[in-house]
Amino acid sequence: MNIAHQQPTDLVFGLVRTDFPLTVIQQARITVQAWVFVFQIIGESHAVRIEHNGQHFFTEVLACLDLPQDSHLHHFADLAAYHYQHEHYTMSVDFEQTLQMPALPPAQVIEAAFPQVHGHTPVTRISWRIRENSVAWETWHTYPAQNGGIRVKSESGFRII
Repeated sequence: MNIAHQQPTDLVFGLVRTDFPLTVIQQARITVQAWVFVFQIIGESHAVRIEHNGQHFFTEVLACLDLPQDSHLHHFADLAAYHYQHEHYTMSVDFEQTLQMPALPPAQVIEAAFPQVHGHTPVTRISWRIRENSVAWETWHTYPAQNGGIRVKSESGFRII
């Protein structure tokens, strides 16, 4: 794997309806009725692939990479809070001036640490919960900088239809 220093200003958000190559570092798969959720920590941040009856429905991507043209895209150059809603899906992103990770939530979790940058270890964490008719997940990504760093948090939810 090639190591590249990434910054939160490089992040883009997209809902991708086609398959495209990702560098998957860690993943977990859950099934809820006819739906499959694949939580992936990728070399560039995270992706959550959602399938219905064995078919790709869409993939949520919050990452420092170029996404396919058919994605709903948003670029976070200003590090401002962001909220997106589409049919049965919601997502929000927030930026904080800290590198501290919150205590592990009482949920399923995957986490990956990356090579140190500016004396700090960048971390990506995804946790998820299955609710009665929905699946909810949160992600945390730390981006060390010379004078501290930024933690990016996203919260997503998908109502089972």
